[in-house]
Amino acid sequence: MNRIYSQLATRMLGLGTAGLLLVAVGCGKAKPEKSVSGKDQPGVSATAGKAAKPGRPAVADASLTAVERAARDKMAKLAAKQGPAGRRFAKADAKERQALDKTFQLLRDGKADPAARTQALNDLLGVCDPEVVKVAQLALACGDPEQREVAMELLADFTSPEILPVVGKGLDDAAPEVRTAAIQALDEQHGTTALEMVGKVLNDQDADVREAALNRLFEEDPASYTPLLSPAVTSDYPDLREKTLQLLFENRSHAGLEVLIEGLRSTDPQVREEISEAISQLVSEEFDSYEQARAFWDQNKNKFDDDLIEK
Repeated sequence: MNRIYSQLATRMLGLGTAGLLLVAVGCGKAKPEKSVSGKDQPGVSATAGKAAKPGRPAVADASLTAVERAARDKMAKLAAKQGPAGRRFAKADAKERQALDKTFQLLRDGKADPAARTQALNDLLGVCDPEVVKVAQLALACGDPEQREVAMELLADFTSPEILPVVGKGLDDAAPEVRTAAIQALDEQHGTTALEMVGKVLNDQDADVREAALNRLFEEDPASYTPLLSPAVTSDYPDLREKTLQLLFENRSHAGLEVLIEGLRSTDPQVREEISEAISQLVSEEFDSYEQARAFWDQNKNKFDDDLIEK
């Protein structure tokens, strides 16, 4: 992958400094970068499926391989550490107003060139006007999944809950890339409603969507995300179960252990075995049933600190 980064950087550097700066365009105040574990040290990566927001680098998607696109997105996220995020709505300036009007016109014209629509939407990346929400809503009705994906990218990192109804439609989109972009659009939404929206796509049929949803939840405090993890620890998707158990181990908490204990109610012996092993790694005890684990924890929880280290 380092070789890919090197190749991609060479291509982007050919665009000059202005091209590279496009990866960090936005409005508002920057937020600190976090790992999935919420700690300032390397762990499980949260970059899967997370594109740079708002604004794309000037390298055209069509000219990149899938691996290069993933590398570009990771580079953009690293660059964004120094750039703004956490956008708030602000009135568009004259140039942005013209871009908004042009986009509205193209989206409402049933005969408009799809490429022109896509370009107009991309031109709005980084615009903070409330009208952007209406643009995104119109774009979600387009037949082109790329346009619907950009519609979600337009809302990326907005702090206002006004975006939630539109993002909710994006989470129901038929295209997995649109659903993934919708999850990313909730990066600055930390309320219960937004997290529950993410929780509902944990068991998505697409693996990338599942991973993006899980990573997004683990950016929050355990008290916020653990009530939403029950479908993940007993999921029919082995990859989701494995990643959830791994993250619960890395983000040790009483609430996480409670979720695992409840998971032992599963009728699937494979799921129960995986959960039992995860519990034993956390508290050094093995259990054959939910009843055994529940009895142990009820009697001994006070012996463990917040990180499940025995006192």
